[in-house]
Amino acid sequence: MPRYKHIVLLFLPIASLAQQRILVATTFLNSKEIKEKYYVLKKNQTIKDGPYVAYYSEKDIKPFFPGPVNTNDSMRIMETGFYKSGIKDGIWIKYSTGHEVIAKEVYRNGRKAGIWQKLIENGRVLENYDYDKNKQLPYDLYNMNFPVVYPEKERENGTSGIVKVFYRIDTIGRVKEFKILKGVSAGCDSEVVRQTRAMLDMFRQYHLKYNTPLPTRLADTVTINFKMQ
Repeated sequence: MPRYKHIVLLFLPIASLAQQRILVATTFLNSKEIKEKYYVLKKNQTIKDGPYVAYYSEKDIKPFFPGPVNTNDSMRIMETGFYKSGIKDGIWIKYSTGHEVIAKEVYRNGRKAGIWQKLIENGRVLENYDYDKNKQLPYDLYNMNFPVVYPEKERENGTSGIVKVFYRIDTIGRVKEFKILKGVSAGCDSEVVRQTRAMLDMFRQYHLKYNTPLPTRLADTVTINFKMQ
């Protein structure tokens, strides 16, 4: 990870626990790109207090966002959170270099609390842990973003419509029944089938790994609307 070259101290009259805070901005080595922004107490500048933001370098994210990237572009954000008198507090969110949320964490006075999530691929939950109850939560099979890609051929031809796929799984997540109830084209249909199977496979792996409770229903229908923008 690149080391930062210097620290810029910006005085800002923001009150925190009746004390003034100072905004600190660090930069990457041999660069003007901001690496971190956070606040410290004016009376003790070793204590972070207030919003915290860490950034990727432009070099890190360039493969995901062709063209020039603004130094303060939100697409460079790596992590956001909050410090209270030197300890983590509230919600902390981590982002990938492609600017997808990969983790959500909660702290109360420096201690892990609430529901922590690790995510991959457009919001798919990889791990779901409740620190208040100290237990692994079930895989969120029915409430997640569904990252279907519009097939290039269908997009070029202006093909649109709704695809419906029905599936049924057994008590350990194996697919027992799978069929297309309504199709649009070979490309659109196969894309929905591919993503649905991937979703079900991920659920099964999660269930076997953590022995989490099964979902309330073992059969469902996935409906995807392919619509030209």
